[in-house]
Amino acid sequence: MKYNKILAVGVTGALLFSITGSVKPLNIANATETPQTNTTNTLDVKNLQDGIYSIDVDIMHASNKKQKSMMDGTVEKDQTRLIVENGQYKVRLTFHSLKKEFNGSQLTGWLGKLGYPLENGEFAPSTVLSRYTKNITNEKDYPRVLEYPIDKNEIQDNKLETKVQVYVQVMENIHKGSGTQVAKPTFDFSKIKVIDKSSDALTKDLLELKENFKKEVKGLSNITKEEVDSLANEVTSINSRENLAKLVAKAYKLDNISEFIADNAPDLKKEEKEKYKKDYIDAQTEEKEQEVINNIKASEEKNS
Repeated sequence: MKYNKILAVGVTGALLFSITGSVKPLNIANATETPQTNTTNTLDVKNLQDGIYSIDVDIMHASNKKQKSMMDGTVEKDQTRLIVENGQYKVRLTFHSLKKEFNGSQLTGWLGKLGYPLENGEFAPSTVLSRYTKNITNEKDYPRVLEYPIDKNEIQDNKLETKVQVYVQVMENIHKGSGTQVAKPTFDFSKIKVIDKSSDALTKDLLELKENFKKEVKGLSNITKEEVDSLANEVTSINSRENLAKLVAKAYKLDNISEFIADNAPDLKKEEKEKYKKDYIDAQTEEKEQEVINNIKASEEKNS
């Protein structure tokens, strides 16, 4: 029996490229708000009040500080945000597709995953707050809005250089082993502007992200209306961006496993399908996800 490959919703760094059409990026929370005029003339960038700020970013080449990375062309620059919560800083980046010519073909690249470095040198998953659905990409779901923490004490002369790990699938396809790359998002705090530093700024931001999620899940084509309604109801009780990210991951894993079952195991009983959906959503590693896939295959073959 031939099985389609299911692509898990993962969390380390990647730029995945495929031959598709380009799309217009969606709006994100606070994207239409007009920043206030406060700049570093009045703001202490290492001791900002909790809230949401607009900052500039350039994604630089890992080994050449004067050269921008190809990743720079995938970032919605005017939607770059600094999120300050309890004195802790996070940057929020929004991505769109990127067209490139290669050997006479036009490739359209999508950010697949992104990781930031820990003290031990390993890369941790960024927080994915929103994704492009398959009906937009004509491919698979790709991250649209991501966040990762930064160290405010590393800001020097209003500049902060960070590092992320990306995996470029098209490079891996061209030459095995060359897909893993490092880029350096570099943030300029000299033109920082206040989006919202009111007492309920972060609450309003989360509410906007939650409303976007409700719209987003309606574009998931492989889950039922009841599952869409359940996710929309579940998001109402979400009280943090971290928990929202978990729900985003759950929604897309549900969509992926539902598609796999429909394509490869249509003869399973309803209770079996529901069990495997839950097992896949609960799987914490790609190895565990693959175990579920193998169990689905075995069950389908048994029923054939």
